[in-house]
Formats: sequence, structure tokens, C-alpha cells
Amino acid sequence: MTEASLPAGRPTIPVAALAWAAATAAYAGMRIAALLSLPVGGVELWSLSGAWQARAGFDDPRYVPTLFQAVSAALLQLSESETPSRLLALAAALTVPWSLYALRRSIGEPAAIAALLLLAFDPLQLVLGPAASLAALDLPLAFGSLALLQSLGPRPWLLGLLGFLWATSGPVCLPLLLAAAVVAPQVRSVPWLHVAAAVVGSLGGVVLASVGFGFGWQGVTVPPFDAFALGFNEHWASETSRRLFVLYAWGPALVAAAGLAVEVLNRKSRAFPPGLDRVVAAWFPAAAAWLFLAGGARDLLPVSAVTAAAAIPAGSALARLIDRLGEVDWRNAGWPLAAALGAVLVVVGPLLDWARLDRVGRSTEVAAVIVLAGVAAGGITLVARSPRNRPAAILPFAAAAVIPWLAGGFAVATGSPNEPLPSPVTTLQAAEIRDIVTGPARDPAGVVAIHPDLADALTWPLRGSRGLVVTSRIPPNASVVVWQVGGPPSDGYRTFEGRWVLVRERRGPEPGFLDYLRWLANRNTLPVRDLQAAVYAREQP
Repeated sequence: MTEASLPAGRPTIPVAALAWAAATAAYAGMRIAALLSLPVGGVELWSLSGAWQARAGFDDPRYVPTLFQAVSAALLQLSESETPSRLLALAAALTVPWSLYALRRSIGEPAAIAALLLLAFDPLQLVLGPAASLAALDLPLAFGSLALLQSLGPRPWLLGLLGFLWATSGPVCLPLLLAAAVVAPQVRSVPWLHVAAAVVGSLGGVVLASVGFGFGWQGVTVPPFDAFALGFNEHWASETSRRLFVLYAWGPALVAAAGLAVEVLNRKSRAFPPGLDRVVAAWFPAAAAWLFLAGGARDLLPVSAVTAAAAIPAGSALARLIDRLGEVDWRNAGWPLAAALGAVLVVVGPLLDWARLDRVGRSTEVAAVIVLAGVAAGGITLVARSPRNRPAAILPFAAAAVIPWLAGGFAVATGSPNEPLPSPVTTLQAAEIRDIVTGPARDPAGVVAIHPDLADALTWPLRGSRGLVVTSRIPPNASVVVWQVGGPPSDGYRTFEGRWVLVRERRGPEPGFLDYLRWLANRNTLPVRDLQAAVYAREQP
């Protein structure tokens, strides 16, 4: 009997097209959720504060400016909300699926789809994707540059445009630029016309950035390098880069590193042919080197650079793993693997109890956990003894990496208030202070006195307010005073009761295994640190 054929003319949808549609929908949906849920915080808060200061005509070191930050300053002329800038950032982020689709013939279609899914759920890319930060264009620019150069070739007009965009971008693109300059032979043999176009575009970007894109002279400014240096000193996150990597990014980075290592071991001296493969392979270690240098800085951008660089190598590794799983002899590998997974699931119970109690259990519990861990290790070892079945032995480790990574992605995208990304964040109380400053409690003839230690935190919440004075002494014509808790003012002012929090820092779990497990199981356990203020208004006669 032969299999019935489909009726003639009946349309069919290729599996690859369905996979691309699903991955793109996941990518877009997660970013739209983040756009609607995330508070203004972290590097976005810093960037918008600098953009507002430029829009208001004040010199401020928070105005770098990158091209996106300058566009944000221009959009703030039309609206005092962050929403237009966020929508622009979202539109730029939504070009990444096209870029990976354009690269599918070079890196392989399964690898491109897997890379898109990795970026779709990555917590670092989610917190930066729809955010109006100085680095909003970096990820789209990195993947867009690879796609355009691969599709169109290094044409002079394209190199001039990319030179301008790269010269006015944030620092996340720098590892890719370094990788291309070091390992791509085409970079060292480009015709002089192409080089001239790239140089002219880059110089044009530097000149425009130096004049603040029309907002005033900033000194000689090369935005990606200036932002790179600022990241070592500024407070763009509540946790260090090293801690953020451990909390959110170790899974994709480990998969990418393992995939690159397997490529090197399998192909020896010809592991990566010249061109795109070699650039992508060098991109990841270049980003990892930045993370190593900035490990103690409170900056999430090095971590986002690592996850961006890991997307294609990790996607390729996952595609090869899925392909190899089809060759596994599941009759021999199934039972040992099931025993290992069952033992791991049983072990999770007492570990979570220990994490909840913040102490290790009794000696009998410890012994049981050790025995079960031995059973799991034995099952995995039995599976790995056969070269054909070794891909199946990776599955328990893949699950251990995927579960916390996905949990972080969904928590960030839904704006969980107990997530250390983004942080520090503005608060509703800060917005209420703005209502007080612009409301009837203020004498129109008076000024608003702000303590210098609170000025930076109030730049964004009090945008558009008039008569603000940053001072360490309260002037006699101050009608509203925002001061440190427990400090002045003197008589003649009434206090607005309440707990006025300007900025909230959401910290990660303590650096211990049980603390980490407790956080994974219950994300409501994070400590917070608040910057508080006291608000006063002069008594009306």
C-alpha cells in the first residue's frame, strides 16, 4: 500500500517557515511585554536623565552622547514621556530577526532559529531591547552589520553608513569590531575607496557626537569608547557584572564556549574558515575578555555583550546537539538517563528545603543526597560510555542551565518587582513628588530647593518642573524643599508625611549556593535598598 499524496494544488507551509514565525513571535512578544512592564531604571534611567539635561540645555556627564541618546533628547522636545524613545528602541530591536534570517545560509538555518530563540528569552537582551538606553541600537547594529555585509558585500556607501553608525553607537558593539579587525583577512585588504568611505563616515559620527548632535559642544567624543570607559565608574546596575553573569548569563555562555571548543577539537587547524565563521567565533572571546576586565563594575553592558556574542555559537551548538540526538540508541540510553533524571528530581526536594531553612539538613539527609547524586552521576556515565549516546548525556546539564535562564527571562519581561534587573529604578513616590512640586502646595513665586545628594536621582522624575535649585543651603524664597531624611528645613515649613523613596535598588541573592536556590524557588526574597528623602512645603499665610 502506498502513502496517499496530498491533493494537487493544496498549499503547504514549510516547517522552517513555521519555526521562523514562532521564533519571531516569541522574540517580539517578550519585548513588547518588557516594554509594557519594566520601570525606568538602570542604564536607561541614567541615559534618559542625560538626554533630558541636554534637552533642557544643561551640561551633564550623563549625556555621552550616542546617536540613540541624541534622538531621545530630540523626542523629549515633543513629549516628556519615555514611551516614544522606548518605541523607537523596540522598532530597532525587531530588526534582529531579519538579520538572523539573512544570515541563515551562512550559519545554517537551524542555528539561526536557535540563536533567535536564545536572544528572545535572554534576560539581558530583554532588559535592554525596549529600553531607551544609550546602547539601544547596539544589538540591532551588530547583527544588522553582519547581515548587510554578508548580503550586499563591502560597498563604499554601506561602509560609510556603518562607519557613522558604529562611531555613534554604544559599547556593546566593540567586541565584534575588535574580532573583525583581528581575524577577518578582508579587513586588512579592503580597497582604498572602501576604507575612505568608512573613515569619512566614522569621522562624521565623531564630529556630530562632539557637538552633541546639536545640543552643545561636548569636547572630542567617540561615543562607544567614552561609554565603555564610563561603565567602569557609573552605577548602571545594582549588582556587579560578574554577579549578573552568574545570575542570568552563564547558561548561554557555557553552551557557546562548549560549542566553540568542540569545533576546535573536531577540525583542528581549520576549525573556522575565513569570513563570517571566524569573526563570529572571535566575537565571543572578545566579549568575554571585556566581562573579565569589568567584572567588578556595576555595569550590565559587558554581560549583554557576552550573551549577544554567544547567540550564534550557542545556536549552532544546540542545532548540532538536536541533530545528534536523533542518532542516539534510546533503547540502551533511555533507562540510565531516566534513572539519572529521576535521582536529580528527588535531590531537588531536600536541597530546596535546605535553601528555605538556610542551613544544611541532618546527616541522614546529607547521606541520601550524596547517594542520589551518585546514582545520577552513574547513570550519566553509563550513557556517555557510548560515543553514539553521548549527546543524551548532555540533557541533564542542559536542563540545569535552561530552567534558571528561562525563569530569569520571564521574570524580567513581566517586570517582577523582586528582580535585580533593571536596577536602580524610579518609584511612584518620586512621581508624586513631581505632583507636589507642580501642584498648589508650591508658591509660584518660590523655588524648589533640592539637596545636592538627591539631585541626580530627581533629574528624571522632576523633568519639566520649573524653578529647581540644587543647593546645600535652603534659600529664603524656597517654597518646596526636597532634603535628606532627618535634615532641615527650619521653622515655617510643614512636612509631607509618608515614606518618600526616590530610587530603589533591588539586589541579587547572597553569594551562596543555598541562597541562590532560595532565590530561584522564591524570587520574593531579594533585599532592597532605598534612597529616601523628606519633602517640605512652606506654610501659606
